[in-house]
Amino acid sequence: MWAWGRAEARCLLFADWHAEVGYLDEDGNVRGGGHVATAENRAARLRERLGLDPLADATLRKAQAEAVALVADLDAIRAKGQAVLERRRAELAIGEDVSGSEAVADAQ
Repeated sequence: MWAWGRAEARCLLFADWHAEVGYLDEDGNVRGGGHVATAENRAARLRERLGLDPLADATLRKAQAEAVALVADLDAIRAKGQAVLERRRAELAIGEDVSGSEAVADAQ
């Protein structure tokens, strides 16, 4: 986050400087040359990583929606498991042989 703030600050400083002395020098070159492009590119890249541009924001929102759907799926699985567990407990409570083996039932 600090890196993004520094990159944005550099861009603002270049913009202020260009407003005072002009964007181009007497030879038609951008004042600050590659440093301006580097600062702008770094700021743009960090904006993307932080989700501060439209595409990154959409990607983050999609990931959040998928996480919510996954939690809902886990809740449904948990509910099905609880229902199976309760059904088995009810079967055991009424004395049904749930072992699947008659030999075990005869041995008792």
